[in-house]
Amino acid sequence: MAAISWSDFCQFLFRMRLSIIVVFSILLISDRLNAQAVSGFVYDKETRDPLVGASVYMDNTTIGTSTDFDGAFEIVIPEGIESSFVVSFIGYSTLVRSKPDGTRTLKLYLEPDSNILEEVVLSPDDDWPRELKLSEFKKHYLGTSLRGKRCTILNEEDLILTFSKKRKRLYARTKAPLLIENRQLQYLITADLRAFGLGYSKVSRNKKNLVSSGVIYKGLNRYKSLDSIGSPAIEQARQRTYFGSVLHFMRALAAKDLLAQGYRIRHRGNFVDPEKLISVVPQKETDKVVVRVSDIIEILYRGQELSVMEVVSSTFYIDSQGNHSPIDKVRFGGVMGDQRMGDALPNDYLLQAAQKN
Repeated sequence: MAAISWSDFCQFLFRMRLSIIVVFSILLISDRLNAQAVSGFVYDKETRDPLVGASVYMDNTTIGTSTDFDGAFEIVIPEGIESSFVVSFIGYSTLVRSKPDGTRTLKLYLEPDSNILEEVVLSPDDDWPRELKLSEFKKHYLGTSLRGKRCTILNEEDLILTFSKKRKRLYARTKAPLLIENRQLQYLITADLRAFGLGYSKVSRNKKNLVSSGVIYKGLNRYKSLDSIGSPAIEQARQRTYFGSVLHFMRALAAKDLLAQGYRIRHRGNFVDPEKLISVVPQKETDKVVVRVSDIIEILYRGQELSVMEVVSSTFYIDSQGNHSPIDKVRFGGVMGDQRMGDALPNDYLLQAAQKN
């Protein structure tokens, strides 16, 4: 091996550094070209004053920002993100729109919320103490997994819980978006809970034997990563959560890639070819696919995790991010049926990787 002088070595390092900078710059420019910048202002509709600190985000993602002292904002939306565009501010009605095209500066006006909840209104037959209602809410909203148990609601005082003894249902509503800290996955979730209902098939007199019959909740969520250093342990925890999740399954189903992604489908006790039981057809002029499932199926992930899926109307849709709708028409049991908010990840997690696969 020939020796080189110190000056030649320094020039080599300089050229390498320059090459790295050029390549990195090209990657940044490429990412920016594939993204979409959206900017605008947020005002009070009545006074026309700018709203400082309003949240502007794409639903169920980490993509978002807050308005400055002029009510101004700018967010960059990566390619493939088709979530709802949300603007919210405490004391005002939340604005929800389809994704803006970024061709013009937006001027958005929020209306004061006339339905702000100022006090707890109990159901006439509500005989549950708040501690029990709160415990049941956390169990079925956050989940009972390690991830769910390590979630903390930072503003429990903004949560209003009501139990109807006649209907055997627990309802929840909020005075302000819930702030949820997921310590296991290192996310701070701002959850604008729009509806929550938990039904029971059995409620004992002493309230110690509670058997739930199903839960449904809907809302708008903004995620913020608390992992500022990119911890490998946190990334591993997020990956373990993602693979085998409903989101992962729906993305694999939409891409007709179930087997390669580790899923096997069983029908009436026998393994079947997914394409013989499940129809996946692109919907014209949209980013969605139409999925038809004729019967209840069992989903086995990596030969270990068993779930059951029932499609009430036989047909549902999956968008480019892996979101399925109508969400209440697709019912899961088993492992996927036990997943809750504590097990959820933002839609932009591994989205680019999922689109390439």
